[in-house]
Amino acid sequence: MITVKDLEDYNRFIGDKEKIKAKIKTLQLKFNNCTDNLKATTLSDMPKNFSNEFNSGTENVLLKKEKLLEQIQLLEITVSEIDEKLVDINMSILKLNQDEQFIIRKFYFENIRNYPTIADLFKKEFGKYKHPSTIWKKLKKALKKI
Repeated sequence: MITVKDLEDYNRFIGDKEKIKAKIKTLQLKFNNCTDNLKATTLSDMPKNFSNEFNSGTENVLLKKEKLLEQIQLLEITVSEIDEKLVDINMSILKLNQDEQFIIRKFYFENIRNYPTIADLFKKEFGKYKHPSTIWKKLKKALKKI
């Protein structure tokens, strides 16, 4: 079930998805570059006390890689959740007739909030004029269907 808020946030969802994908690429590059710092353990890295903690560059690199991998996985889950939301929105809109789809897309996705402007665009698209009050009524009817 989608809401009017989901329709209003459609473009934000797409923008967030692109930002997250860019962040994932950046983290993947960092992840791939971490292996450059791997080296064998030297005697100076061996524990000198009873806690058995390594002061190892290799161990630190592996811990960093593990943290980066966790971040990448969380971001990929977020992207898949956004994809699901976008699919839900698009599937809900496909249930509408052509006129209603056009009006919803103009009003919410292209952010045209002026009914006379939508009426003019409607005339250009379909070749028939709809009065702005009719556009408003069709929008309200479409929102009830969704």
